[in-house]
Amino acid sequence: MDSDSSDYSDDSDNSDGTYVNLRLESCAQPSVIPKPSNYGQYTNKMHFFYKYILVDLYENEYAVHFREPVDTEVIQAPNYYAIVAQPMDMGTIKQRLKNHFYHHVGEAVSDFMLMLHNCFQYNLRGTMVYERGCFLEKFFMERLYTIPKGPEYPHAEVPKKFRKLRLVAPRPYTTTPLRPPTAPAPPTRRASTYSLRPRTATTQPEQPLIQPQLQLQPVPGRVLTRVRPMVGPKPSNLGKYSKKLNCFEIAILEVAARSDFGQDFLEPVDVVMLEVPQYYMIVVKPMGLQTIKKRLRNNFYHHIGEAVSDVMLILHNCFKFNKPDHPVYKNGQLLEEFFWKELKQIPTGQDIDRCRKHSAANECTPKSVTQ
Repeated sequence: MDSDSSDYSDDSDNSDGTYVNLRLESCAQPSVIPKPSNYGQYTNKMHFFYKYILVDLYENEYAVHFREPVDTEVIQAPNYYAIVAQPMDMGTIKQRLKNHFYHHVGEAVSDFMLMLHNCFQYNLRGTMVYERGCFLEKFFMERLYTIPKGPEYPHAEVPKKFRKLRLVAPRPYTTTPLRPPTAPAPPTRRASTYSLRPRTATTQPEQPLIQPQLQLQPVPGRVLTRVRPMVGPKPSNLGKYSKKLNCFEIAILEVAARSDFGQDFLEPVDVVMLEVPQYYMIVVKPMGLQTIKKRLRNNFYHHIGEAVSDVMLILHNCFKFNKPDHPVYKNGQLLEEFFWKELKQIPTGQDIDRCRKHSAANECTPKSVTQ
C-alpha cells in the first residue's frame, strides 16, 4: 500500500470517491486519488489522526489483516466482494491522507469505521480476524477522544513517510477546492501575421477572487435562503438502519437537539435570517442535526461512520466560519465535548440490522443535557 499512487487508475471513480476504482480478479483497490475539482487538504487534525492513531494501529500485530486490500486468493474467500460492497483498509486511508483526498478529519474517521464494519460483516464472531477487529475498534474509539478540539486548519509539517513518497507540501487552504499543481505550458511562438481590422474593446468587470461553491437556486413562489443537503439515498445505494445507528440517534442526536448548545445546529444556516450572506462562500458542505435525523429515517447511511462524519462536518463548519469569541463557536465547543464523550458509549463489535419501527429505545439510555 505504500507504493506510488500513480500506479492506480482513476477511470471509473464515482462522484463520492468511496467506491472501487481498480478491480483485479482477486483484489479491489478503493480510489485514493481525488478528482481535480474535489481536491482536499492535510490538516492539523488529520496529522494527529495519522501520527497518533493510524500509525500506532498500523504497526500493531493485530492489524496484519487490515493493512492492505483483501486478496480473495490469499485468504481463500471468493465471496468476499459479494458481501462487502465498499472495501476499505488502513493502507488506503494512508494513501488518501497523502494525496489530500479528505476535506476534514471526519471523512478519514468514517473510512476507518467502514473498515471495521466490513470486518464484522464478513467474519463470524469468535474467529481470529473478528476478535482482532474488536481490539482495533476498542483502541480506536478510545483514541478518538484525544483528537485536537476546535478549528481544523492546514498542517505545515509533512510526515517523513509522506516525503519518501514524493508528497508535495500542502497548499494554503482556500474556500475553493484545491487542485494538484500542474506544470506550466511551454511558450508558443505566435505567427507573424497582423490583422488590419481594428480590435474592439473587450474589457469586462473584474470577477471576485472567491466564488461560492453552492448556489442558492431561486424557486418560483418562495425565496430560498439556505442550502439543504440531500437526505434521500439513490434506489441503487439504499442504506440500512442498524443497532449502532439506533443508539447514535437516541444517545447523541436527540439529546443534542434538545440541549441549549444544539439549537444553533439543528438546520443548515439561513443566510437571510442570520444576516450572513457570505456563509455559503466559506462553507462548502452545509449540515445540520435534523438533516442527519432525516438521513437516518430514509436509510441514507450504510454504517455508523458516515453519521459520525456528518456530525464532525457540523463542527468543522462551525469552527471554520465563526470566530472564537462568538456564542455559536462556544456552543460548538460544548457540542464537540458532548459528542466525543457520548460516542465512546456506542456498542462495539458486530452491527445488527434493525427495523426503525421496532427499535428498542431502552438499549441506549439518553441523558438530559441543557448546557
